[in-house]
Amino acid sequence: MRRTSSLPLTLLSGALLLSLAACTPPASQTGPTAQAQPTTVRDLPKRPVKDADDPINRFVADRTVDGLVLSVTIDGPSVTLDQAVPARVRKTPRKPTGQGDYAPVTAIGFAGGARISEVAVPDSVVRALDDWNTPHQGALVRVTRRQVVIPLAAPRALDTVEVTAPATGAHARLDVRAAYAEYCRAGERAPNQGQGRDNPMCPKGPVDQQPPGDQQRR
Repeated sequence: MRRTSSLPLTLLSGALLLSLAACTPPASQTGPTAQAQPTTVRDLPKRPVKDADDPINRFVADRTVDGLVLSVTIDGPSVTLDQAVPARVRKTPRKPTGQGDYAPVTAIGFAGGARISEVAVPDSVVRALDDWNTPHQGALVRVTRRQVVIPLAAPRALDTVEVTAPATGAHARLDVRAAYAEYCRAGERAPNQGQGRDNPMCPKGPVDQQPPGDQQRR
């Protein structure tokens, strides 16, 4: 009788044991500690940062100046002041050019009769319709009533802003003194924050004027 070698069976049994061992998790993972630990989230403690050390503050300070942002509605030859807010504006404003319907809107800021600053912004008399479902089908249209935002540099408080829109012959002198009222009142309540009567942005005299609005000049 021929003898059959047991070597192949031994190898097969070993391979099977190795496969089972690989599929069996270690004992350390099968006990009570195998449960997932809850994730803990906490805020880092607050750490004050000086304005000069804040990169965002430095970036903004290098590229902007104190100013007054006006929102005006121009309707044909009339100009209405909708809002005026002290804010930081671009140090180097854009300089749009054009003639006729493409002429920019100009604004000149005055303080005590002295000319302080001037800026030009695009007018929106000519607009492109992007609604192709209308009879115009994306044509250019001319509007005479539009709203324009004017960022005007103002290193000191302005009292008057002269706005001119050549496209529709609009011109106005707007009283913007009340724009600084809330800012200066806040400074009087907290003078250590750099606001108040010694701040060039706060005009001398009463600051209890109402915020500007619905002012119109022709």
